[in-house]
Amino acid sequence: MVKSHTSYLRQIYAGGREPDAALVERLLERYHRPYHQKIRETLEDEGSGVVLALDCHSMAALGPDISPDPGRRRPAVCLGNLRGQSCDQETIDRLAACFRRAFELPEAEVALNRPFGGGYITRTYGGRPLPWIQVELSRELYLRPPYFDSESLAIDPARLRELNARFRQVLELFFRDE
Repeated sequence: MVKSHTSYLRQIYAGGREPDAALVERLLERYHRPYHQKIRETLEDEGSGVVLALDCHSMAALGPDISPDPGRRRPAVCLGNLRGQSCDQETIDRLAACFRRAFELPEAEVALNRPFGGGYITRTYGGRPLPWIQVELSRELYLRPPYFDSESLAIDPARLRELNARFRQVLELFFRDE
C-alpha cells in the first residue's frame, strides 16, 4: 500500500527513513480504508446518481524496465477496462472518442488496454454494478519543455489548468452524447 520504490526501481525513502509499521497503519486507517469504504457505500447506494467510475493515474512517457512495455513510447492516453470485464466495449469506445476530441489527439494516441488494462480498483469494483475504466495520462503531457523546468522541477500551472479543462470537456462530451 505504501510504495518503497518507483517504477524505475529507485528507492523512494533515504535509508533508515522508511515509514515504520505504526505510520503505515495510520496512513491505511486515515486514507486507504475510508477511501474503499466510500467506494463500497457509493456502489450500494442505488440513489447515488453515479453512472461511471474512473480510476485516474499518470504514466511514464516511456515504459520502464519493469513494465509490460519496456522502453516503448506510450500513447498520450490509455483507457483500461480489463479487456471488457470492468465495462462494456461501447462505453470505453465512447470515452476514447471523447478523449480524442477534447485533447485533439489522433486515434493512435488513445489506446485501449495498452499498456494497462486496469489495476486493483478496476479489478475489485469494475462492473459491480458500475462500469469502471482506468484512465492513464502520459506525463509527457506536462513533464516536458515548455511545460516543465527540470532545473526548478516546476510545472507550468497554466498547462495543468488546460489539461484539467480538457479532462472536464471529455466528461461533458461523454455525458452530453449519452
